[in-house]
Amino acid sequence: MKRTISIFLILCLALSLCACGNTSSPAPTQEPINSAAPEAPADPAAEAPADPAVAEEAAAAPAPADESFPKSPINFYVTGNAGSASDTMFRTLASSIESTSGANIVCLTDVWAPNMRATMAAAADGYTICGLPSTNVCKSIIDKTDTEDPNYTDLQVLCAVAQTNVCFGVLAKDERFADVNNLSDFVDWCKANPEEQLLIATKSKSSAAMVALALLIDYAELGDQITILNSSSDGELTTSVLGGNVDAFMTNCGAAQSMYQEGSAKIISIMSQERDNYMPDVPTSVEAGIDVFYDFFYIVCCPQGTPEGVQAKLCEIIKAGVEDSTYVDLQATQGNTPIYRDTEATLEMLSTTCDKLESVKTVLGWG
Repeated sequence: MKRTISIFLILCLALSLCACGNTSSPAPTQEPINSAAPEAPADPAAEAPADPAVAEEAAAAPAPADESFPKSPINFYVTGNAGSASDTMFRTLASSIESTSGANIVCLTDVWAPNMRATMAAAADGYTICGLPSTNVCKSIIDKTDTEDPNYTDLQVLCAVAQTNVCFGVLAKDERFADVNNLSDFVDWCKANPEEQLLIATKSKSSAAMVALALLIDYAELGDQITILNSSSDGELTTSVLGGNVDAFMTNCGAAQSMYQEGSAKIISIMSQERDNYMPDVPTSVEAGIDVFYDFFYIVCCPQGTPEGVQAKLCEIIKAGVEDSTYVDLQATQGNTPIYRDTEATLEMLSTTCDKLESVKTVLGWG
């Protein structure tokens, strides 16, 4: 009996295990999944080849400056002693830029070389510019004894903003020159009086007047007759002329305006191709048949590496300042001519200046 029960229990256990092994159902059959996205319809414009001319023009165009430029004050390194003619000219330009563009300009005055170095060391972001005289920024290119001084190639030239004519004159009461009415007359007088030794006052060796005088001496071969007296300021030069301490003078028209208007000095020539607006009755050197002239001008620069779009914006606001009536009116009082020349034209003018300096560097005493 016990044996029968045991066999029955073993059969029940076996049937239970079989039932448990068959509880899993077969996995359902799945269709294969295509992971690739359906193709988008072709874009005819995307497939069309780009226009090479359009692509080249786009690549050459300067990146535009931020429309809100300038967002902060612009430092303007102004060349000249405080209160000098160039200092006043550049400060008036800064004021005109502010009134026409809304920009905030902070003027910092020093002489030209420190101003250039400060600008060279500044960030190339458009927030530093400097105003400079043309002769000075060319000097170290020609004068090999002054190679430590910077020149305009160390900066990014933006534009020219003013031009100054140079004039040549004598004391009005000097009877020796009573019949000398133009530059040709003066050269003829010198040739006719070779025994006369003339002391001629001018400005520093980097001044426009000094260069113009050197060009005249070289052209007319007057080196044996003329001794140059360099003056440290317009006031010193005027005192020398009115005191009868010199025989003649060469200076910028602005510095000679008061002597010209009072009649104490006789202006013989404008050392230019065109007559001066403020001395309209004085003939030019070219009119007198003497091919000697020197164009002196002022430029504005910024650091090298300044983005082209920012340069364009700076030129835009400077041009508006040059054309502002406040700036134009001041130039009339100083004997300057307000001009605006873009970067390319200004670089051409500087190249011409270098050529003239090279031609007379011996007379100037440059190495």
